[in-house]
Amino acid sequence: MRRWAGLGLFILLLLPAALTTPTGQVDVDSPEQLGLSAFARTVEGDDRELATLFASPAALRGTSEAASLVIVPGLPDRLSSGEAQALASHLETGRSLWLLDETGNGDALTEPAGIRVVPEALLDPDSPLGDARLVEARATLDQRHLDILLTAATVLEVNQTRATILARSTEAFRDVDRSGEIEEGDPGGNHPVIATTTVDGAQLLVASDTGLFTNALMGADGYQNQALLEDLLATTPDGGVVLDTTRQEPARAMAPMKAATGLLLTATTDPVAAAGLLLAAVILGWALVQRAPSKATWGGHVHDLGRPRAADQGEQHERLRRLLVHRLRETVGQDASELIAMGDDELEALAREHLGDQGQYLSGRGEIGARFRTLLPEQETGGTSP
Repeated sequence: MRRWAGLGLFILLLLPAALTTPTGQVDVDSPEQLGLSAFARTVEGDDRELATLFASPAALRGTSEAASLVIVPGLPDRLSSGEAQALASHLETGRSLWLLDETGNGDALTEPAGIRVVPEALLDPDSPLGDARLVEARATLDQRHLDILLTAATVLEVNQTRATILARSTEAFRDVDRSGEIEEGDPGGNHPVIATTTVDGAQLLVASDTGLFTNALMGADGYQNQALLEDLLATTPDGGVVLDTTRQEPARAMAPMKAATGLLLTATTDPVAAAGLLLAAVILGWALVQRAPSKATWGGHVHDLGRPRAADQGEQHERLRRLLVHRLRETVGQDASELIAMGDDELEALAREHLGDQGQYLSGRGEIGARFRTLLPEQETGGTSP
């Protein structure tokens, strides 16, 4: 009986992992592959401890009060009521929250605060980098102006009586019909891309580009995304920083534990599900106790909460391609539109001819951080390369 009860408990915990559909994303185990190593260095250079969340966004409910800032880098799915409540509770304690959201899936938090994310891409046909999705913006903090670069920005609609616009695009067009092209009727202008407001005495910051603080943009020559991050960190209270990586794919070895723990954490936001899980655990536990020997040794389990999770590889590929086009445009002098129209194989062959065989570029072989370092030079004044 004891054996069957133990097997039942094991199956209960691993069932969510067995039912999880593979996404095809590449597993990662390092900040370099996640694309946030420069971000991590900046946070730690500000004498702050950086931690990442494990399993489910519901784990936000357990963040320590020592964590003064929670950052959510991307919301591919809409916030559940439990997640929204956890983040709202974080704000209620006077701690800061940054949402990097291109989709509007965080509207349960942003819209009551006067900030609405509209998933309409900003496009710049005259982008100096040769791609309409590479949009420049101007950020203003304490009368200091910073030029920043965005790679997939959408539109913020801001109620300026309740929130403050921190950054606007420079002469970009709003892709109203979401066609991916600039057409007649798409309004141009300086559209808001970063805004902030105060909720329950705490800072809520919303940016419409999830790549705002990735290695590629933090090290982009001529832009000040690095300085923007440093200035924004200075506006938050002292304390640790929590990076919500729960929406990224885990390493394969951790996937079953992540899925099982995620189900248990999320279920606790639903009283009925929580009661059912508790009842099942009590029944199985009672059976184990009844059949266990008088001296039982129960082992402990320790798992790593600090592992970063995989970034969206399709998005990383597109950003690598844009940077490669930019480098070739500077080196070869070829028209950007011709480079953009090339296929991956043709573009990589041209890169090897003129830039040297320093990396695999678009082939998918080799880690992402090395390919970014090939395309982005070291910064001369305090910047960091990815």
